[in-house]
Amino acid sequence: MTGEGISDADALQAADVGLCMGTGCDVAKDSSDLIISDNQFESIRRSMLWGQATFNNVKKFAQFQLTVNIVICFITVLGGATLGRSPFSVL
Repeated sequence: MTGEGISDADALQAADVGLCMGTGCDVAKDSSDLIISDNQFESIRRSMLWGQATFNNVKKFAQFQLTVNIVICFITVLGGATLGRSPFSVL
């Protein structure tokens, strides 16, 4: 939701992401999640693309970490069961 006036304050607070333009009133700026400093809609598009790229990178990192941790846990349990000790040391 984008807004710039006092009447938009409730909608900006209720929205998932509230955007306010740079020349908007202070009430709308306080209610919004993101304040665009210039008055160009291209800036809104760019900020959405950056947010989407950041979300995708965090999602990929979490998937990588989860995969690595599951494999390491599996190797540790399997190695402990067969060798009698963990195949990995702390160092």
